[in-house]
Amino acid sequence: MKTTLPKRNLTRTLFLGLMFMLLGTLNGYSQVVFDGSYTPGEYDEGDSIVIDPNASSTCDVNTIYAAVQEDAGEYYLVLGIRNGNNGSAIFRYYFNTISGEGCVGETFKNIYYPVDSADIVIEIDVSKDNAYAVYNWDENSQDWVSDGAEFGTHIGDYTASDGEFSEIRAPLTGSSNITDLCDLGSDGNIHLAQYIAFSGGTTSSNVCSARSIEFSYNVNGNIDGSDAYCEGANTETVLTLSGVYGSVIKWQESYDLQVWVDIANTTNTLTTPSNLYQTTYYRAIINSEICPGIEKPTGVATITITPKPSAIVTNETICEDETYTWTVDGVEYLGTDGDTTVHYEGANCAPDTILNITVNDEPQPIVTNETICEDETYTWTVDGVEYPGTDGDTTVHYEGANCAPDTILNITVNDEPQPIVTNETICEDETYTWTVDGVEYLGTDGDTTVHYEGANCAPDTILNITVNDEPQPIVTNETICEDETYTWTVDGVEYLGTDGDT
Repeated sequence: MKTTLPKRNLTRTLFLGLMFMLLGTLNGYSQVVFDGSYTPGEYDEGDSIVIDPNASSTCDVNTIYAAVQEDAGEYYLVLGIRNGNNGSAIFRYYFNTISGEGCVGETFKNIYYPVDSADIVIEIDVSKDNAYAVYNWDENSQDWVSDGAEFGTHIGDYTASDGEFSEIRAPLTGSSNITDLCDLGSDGNIHLAQYIAFSGGTTSSNVCSARSIEFSYNVNGNIDGSDAYCEGANTETVLTLSGVYGSVIKWQESYDLQVWVDIANTTNTLTTPSNLYQTTYYRAIINSEICPGIEKPTGVATITITPKPSAIVTNETICEDETYTWTVDGVEYLGTDGDTTVHYEGANCAPDTILNITVNDEPQPIVTNETICEDETYTWTVDGVEYPGTDGDTTVHYEGANCAPDTILNITVNDEPQPIVTNETICEDETYTWTVDGVEYLGTDGDTTVHYEGANCAPDTILNITVNDEPQPIVTNETICEDETYTWTVDGVEYLGTDGDT
């Protein structure tokens, strides 16, 4: 699919934009030597973009550099391109100068490649000096048309003898200039959008690489210093206009990029107010030194104001005998220091972090006092632990959390008193009822010992029953007639013969 736009000269857009971007403020030019090789520092006054830091083949681009060179009063745009390796390949670099217009994509060997509405193509052979072509998109033929501009290209080295670097130079001024510097683009922006590389000497060879670049320029100048602040911070910022060969008429500011308010300032720097409360945009209006009377807006600098997020607040209540360790700073804060507030300012517009400690008076403890004997134990309902009297006097103290009262157990252990012992002897045919428990104990059960533990350190109560064998009986044998009686001296009872044998 192809789209058209009015025919444009390459130099009217691309090189004009690069020139104004890279000339520097009032004659700040680079020290580029157009020899095809890279020298550290020669592009410092220009700009660059890293495409693929891991590029390793001829078809891959590592970095693209751009700068303006002054030579004997003439000015040239120099593009430096570092490839991943040396070798033979054709590169087509696609530029668009008006967003949304131009060639949308191209097809090579039945494969479609988007080119982001490009209207300019620079085609170079990275294996040869001065092997290049320049094309403009033509609205009538719906195709690329040769520009015929006079370029120069050199193939050289990024580092000694590696053959990975190439440079393109295009004249910007003088009798052989390739552009009308006074014909500024409508919006001042150009965009190096895409490259397609071909392995071999022509574009009919196989495509070996295709990649988006996204390298943008403003033909009227750029403003350095865009920054971002958190709401309420000091927003004073120095903005510096670069890439302008000419003079500043005024600066402007806007909140919406639609309505612009003039600022009386004709220098190449502007200091923003320190109390900006919303995102604000700045630009300059320039008058070209080469083309007097032409006023154009520069690129835009943005001072972004981010609303301050709500603070992260930790509220803690402790007692005066407690401490609190905050995970934010690892500090242990003492209740004895009283109420405390700690405030950490959030960096880079992160939320502030606040700790509020409220210290309450310690409540009276809940105390349990227990007395047991050394042979007793006590189980505390607070912790379910059984404490033996054999451990002696014991105190257990639990700190109340969140200012709850402490809980204390005091166990006093007394010596065990002498037991109260009841010793009883019965015969095996007898019983004994103990008044302590009201139980009737049988002699037939044999010797018996009963032991009751005295509660609350009262003496134990013990019953010892000794059971003796029953002795032989004392027998009195008496014979009487049925009309007689007998009185037994043992019980004094008169027994009658009429009652029969007894």
